[in-house]
Amino acid sequence: MADSNEEKLKKIQDLANEGDYESIIEICNEITGEDPNNLQAHLCCASAYIELKRYSRAADEYSKILEIKPDLHFILILRGDAYMDAEKFKQALEDYDKVIQLGCKLPSVYNNRGLIYGQHLQQFEKAIDDLNKAIELAPKYFEAYNNRALAYANLDKFDKALEDLNKAIKLYPNFAACYTNRGRIYLEFQELKKALADFNKAIQLEPKQGYPYFWRGTCYEALGEEKKARADFATAKKLGYE
Repeated sequence: MADSNEEKLKKIQDLANEGDYESIIEICNEITGEDPNNLQAHLCCASAYIELKRYSRAADEYSKILEIKPDLHFILILRGDAYMDAEKFKQALEDYDKVIQLGCKLPSVYNNRGLIYGQHLQQFEKAIDDLNKAIELAPKYFEAYNNRALAYANLDKFDKALEDLNKAIKLYPNFAACYTNRGRIYLEFQELKKALADFNKAIQLEPKQGYPYFWRGTCYEALGEEKKARADFATAKKLGYE
C-alpha cells in the first residue's frame, strides 16, 4: 500500500538527518503532485533546494506558497534571501521592499537590502540608511558594521569605515573579511605594517579564500617585496580571485 502524504512527510526529517536532499525533493514533488496546495511539502522542498545551493528553485517553491497564501510575510523574506543567494538582486529588492512596507523590523532584511544598494547598485547613501536601521535594531550586528564600512569606503569616508570595522572586529574577532577590509583602509592611509598584519590575520582565519591573498600581494608590492607579492597574486588566482 502506498504511503499517505502524512507518512511521506514524516520520512523527510530522517532524510534531512542523512543529508539526502534529493530524496526529500522527490517526496515533496510526489506530495504536491497529488496535493498542489500542501504548504509543508513546498516549504520542505524549498529548504532542500537551499541545502543544495539551488537557490532559484527554492525561490520558485516559495512563490508557489505565496500563490496559495499571499499573507505569509515570512515567506517573502525567505524568497528574498533565496533570490539574493541566486544573485537575482532585482527580485530580492522587490521582496525586501514589500516586507519593509508591511512593517518588518528584522535587522537581516535591512542588512540585505543595504547590501544590494551598496554592493550591487552603487547607491551608497541608501545602503548606509538601511545599515543604520539594521544596527539600530541589532546593535551587535557585526556583519552590518562591516557592510556599512564598505559603503563608507566607497564614499571615501575612510575614518568612518575604519571605525565600523574596528567595532565589527571587537564584536566578532574571528570575522576574516573584516580584517581584509580594514587592511584595505590601512592601505589607503599608507599604514602598510598595520595593513599587512590584518591581511595575515584574515589568511590565518580563512586560508582558502583568495581575497586576502590578493590584497596582501598588493601590500607587499607597496612594501617593495615583489617576490612575495607575486606568490600571493598566484595563490589568489588559484583560489579564484583576480
